[in-house]
Amino acid sequence: MVKQFAIFIDGDNISCNHYENVLSEVQSCGEIYETRVYADWTEPNMKSWKEKLLRNPAIEFQAFRFQSNATDNRIIMDAVEMIFLNPAINAFCIASADSDYLFLAHRLRARGKYILGIGGADAKKEWREACNNAEFFLKREF
Repeated sequence: MVKQFAIFIDGDNISCNHYENVLSEVQSCGEIYETRVYADWTEPNMKSWKEKLLRNPAIEFQAFRFQSNATDNRIIMDAVEMIFLNPAINAFCIASADSDYLFLAHRLRARGKYILGIGGADAKKEWREACNNAEFFLKREF
């Protein structure tokens, strides 16, 4: 069965310089159904992401930093919602430099979804093991 991926990128902690690497890695595993980038777009440091997304296909989602882990929480909620709203998606890519998505990976796998984790080589062992494929953690630094 072909993997139909939804990509969730934590733009607050993944550089836009890695956007093409994320897409390439996902395409090597299956087809991209939808790509989403989450960040607080009001922050001045997001300018490079804004420019990148003007030239590349993705949906931008606002996550104001009025609370800690605002972006993480938004990604988690949207990914869980996507399970029920779009049954065509059978694989998820979570691109983030942190390990806040451990329980999301567990929940998605419990629903029969394939999980590709992309992030830094220093990612926690528990996060890598929660994904079906997290070898990319060891290949590239984010």
